[in-house]
Amino acid sequence: MLGSGQPAALDETVSTPKALINGDLLVWARKSQRLSLVQAAKAAKVSTETLGDWEAGRDAPTMAQLRRLAKLVYRRPM
Repeated sequence: MLGSGQPAALDETVSTPKALINGDLLVWARKSQRLSLVQAAKAAKVSTETLGDWEAGRDAPTMAQLRRLAKLVYRRPM
C-alpha cells in the first residue's frame, strides 16, 4: 500500500505501453508492400488475429512491435 511506509508490491497487471497508431495506416503500409494479412502477420511473428486487431483499432502494438513492423515487414521509416 502506498504511503504506509511499506514498499509497494510489483503490480503484475502493469503492461508495456501501446503505440498510438491508426489502424488504417497499418493497412496502407501492408497493402503498399502487397502483403496479405497472413503474410504480414507471419513476417511480424504475431498471429493473424493480433495483426487484424491492430488494423481494426481493437488493439495496438507496443512500440517495439511497431518498430519491427515498420523496419522488417513494411519497410517504412518510423
